[in-house]
Amino acid sequence: MSKRALLPVLMISLLLSACGTSAAEAERRLEAQRDALAAGTMSFTAFITAQPPSGEVFACVLTCSATPEETVVTVQKPEAVSGISATARRGETALRYGEVLLALGPEEAQADSPIGATVLLAEALRSGHIVRCWTERAGDALLFAAELYVDDAHGLTVWFDADTLVPRHASLLRGGAELLRCELQGYSSLG
Repeated sequence: MSKRALLPVLMISLLLSACGTSAAEAERRLEAQRDALAAGTMSFTAFITAQPPSGEVFACVLTCSATPEETVVTVQKPEAVSGISATARRGETALRYGEVLLALGPEEAQADSPIGATVLLAEALRSGHIVRCWTERAGDALLFAAELYVDDAHGLTVWFDADTLVPRHASLLRGGAELLRCELQGYSSLG
């Protein structure tokens, strides 16, 4: 191989190794953050856009508060169902509106809904296994993306601010098709 041909190959190798180092560093930082979060509380507001197989787009705003024992997701918008909340504990989910409580059974049955997806997201942020990770740019912002294992039927990718590792948005997939997209705001955690 000539020296002229070798230079581009070396440059590409250097760039790829730098990207891997950045992603590996972010992955180590994310693991440390999740270890601290394992015993603490997290909260965030999720702006969700869902497109079920029917093709009709649905948007909602949910708040989430999660501890190691339970996750509570409350509907903020649309206003017609504002105040409905779901509490997930040890694999069981219950809906509550005022004094009415409705047990829904195993969480797997609701995973494709915005509320169920928010519960899955909270659990994955706390203890999900990182399948793969990478860095990418969104305008001027550098983001760390992590594909997290949720279950055999779903894929979840979360994009974090590369400096703070605050989750910015997420995408839940089933069979390779995006079920919903979630923009996160107001994320806080206490370890």
